[in-house]
Amino acid sequence: MLLAEEFVLLALDPDGAVARGSTNQPSAAPHEGGKLKSRLGSIKHAGWSEVVDAMVASGTLGRQKEALRPTRHPVRDPAAHAALLARVRAAATSDEPLDARTAVLLALSGPCQMLEVVAPTRADRATAKERIAHAAEQVPAADAVKHVIEATQAAIIASTAVVVVGST
Repeated sequence: MLLAEEFVLLALDPDGAVARGSTNQPSAAPHEGGKLKSRLGSIKHAGWSEVVDAMVASGTLGRQKEALRPTRHPVRDPAAHAALLARVRAAATSDEPLDARTAVLLALSGPCQMLEVVAPTRADRATAKERIAHAAEQVPAADAVKHVIEATQAAIIASTAVVVVGST
């Protein structure tokens, strides 16, 4: 499975809804209190749809379209989903060395506000925050991804402000 596919799988609940997640992790301070769905909005324009489409075609995800509801992509391979969650959650709460693939997923989980996904138990979240920060240091691209997400959000906020000011 591609790393992008693992990230999509990590970001979805088994029923296909976007996983809920929020945190006030220091390494993602500009995103404090934000929800995963708002982070994914910026990622969706950078290949999300293509990855989801490929996963639907391979049978890993389904596609449910209902009137007046957002399209959901239920997980059709629950074993793969459970194994991925178990691997990432174990890595988030242990002190074992991180393999490169899991380090990337943990590093991306920080700026995407997925603390509740990688550490669903409140007691594990402090350790998970430290592991996410460690993973971000270990993965050279993590800092660049964080800056891209921040720049995208700044652009969205700026364009929204222009529209609001222009309409008054």
